[in-house]
Amino acid sequence: DGLDAEAYDRKYSDYDLVRRIVNYFKPEGVRIAIVVAAILATSLVSTALPVVISDGLDTLTVAPEPQAMLRLMLIVTFLGVLGWAFNAFRRWLSAAAIGNVTLQLREHAFDAVMKRDLSFYDQFPSGKIVSRVTSDTNQFSQTVGLVTDLMSQFLLCVFLILYLFSVNSTLAWIT
Repeated sequence: DGLDAEAYDRKYSDYDLVRRIVNYFKPEGVRIAIVVAAILATSLVSTALPVVISDGLDTLTVAPEPQAMLRLMLIVTFLGVLGWAFNAFRRWLSAAAIGNVTLQLREHAFDAVMKRDLSFYDQFPSGKIVSRVTSDTNQFSQTVGLVTDLMSQFLLCVFLILYLFSVNSTLAWIT
């Protein structure tokens, strides 16, 4: 992001780059699987919230009883807290996994820099290289974090669209 290519940059195909990134995430497989489950749970709970509110309001318009209103309030509160808890757990686990991968990337980059001949540093200042490693790994960790957030929101949209189609397909297509 905003950094020009350097003469020491290597060129990789997208396939090779993705394969290398996947290899970095393999030791974090259990955490990643739990993060995926938490994303799914968060999206399901977030989908259930407007459905419960909609059904609850329909029930309250027919029979506005205090018990029904209290029940709706408790269910909505419970779903909101549950969605928050799943999301917080997902963020905590994904931050740990991304942090571990970023640390491993930085260590490998440092090892690669240390293996260079001293003449390499005549051409490229060490401060610029350190800055490049730091900024690239920060950008990588931010990108992975944004991708997990995007997947969560995308899954929520898919679930809501499926629910809309189950209610009324004509209105869902119009929407």
